[in-house]
Amino acid sequence: MDLFNFKYDIYEIDNTKTIIKIQSFWRMYCSKRLYLETLKIIKSERKRVFSEIEETSKFVNSNRLNRFDFLQKSKKIIYLNFPGISLEPERHYGNNLTIKAKADTIGRCCPISKRQHSSNSIYFVLNHHNDSVIVKCFKCTGYEYISESDNLLDSFRSQMIISDKVTKKKKNSKSINLTNLINFLILKLKVIFFLV
Repeated sequence: MDLFNFKYDIYEIDNTKTIIKIQSFWRMYCSKRLYLETLKIIKSERKRVFSEIEETSKFVNSNRLNRFDFLQKSKKIIYLNFPGISLEPERHYGNNLTIKAKADTIGRCCPISKRQHSSNSIYFVLNHHNDSVIVKCFKCTGYEYISESDNLLDSFRSQMIISDKVTKKKKNSKSINLTNLINFLILKLKVIFFLV
């Protein structure tokens, strides 16, 4: 049974040089074709990698400017909703930026429980991908979305309950008495500042 449907007798080809030439040409043809295919694959891979690098650099460069603009816009939203609030520097956690409010009168006003905590403060989660600003509390569960059109502090100010608990921070009420300087004679007056 002939596999390729060739009908020739192998004994008829008696010239071995011809067979060797045919084999060498066939090997050269196969190696050249393999080389060209490999070269084509390498070129296409190089183009793909360069296009990915270019796309990534465009995204990173545009995202950097957008992230700064988003941060400024988010702080504006926070200041509109909580006028007079003091914010600590922002921190990055994955895709989110977190800004904690200082524990002053406005920073302790919790919009979730509609009350003012004695020592706890609120914080803001800014998500760049969603373009959202969320206000959360460290102790209360839940969150609220805020936007430029909202005025969250004014909306719950009439319902707000101020905590009756005494703050846990100890206030130093001890006064330091200076020694009596009546018996001392001051020859030359020098002003000296001490840093405590």
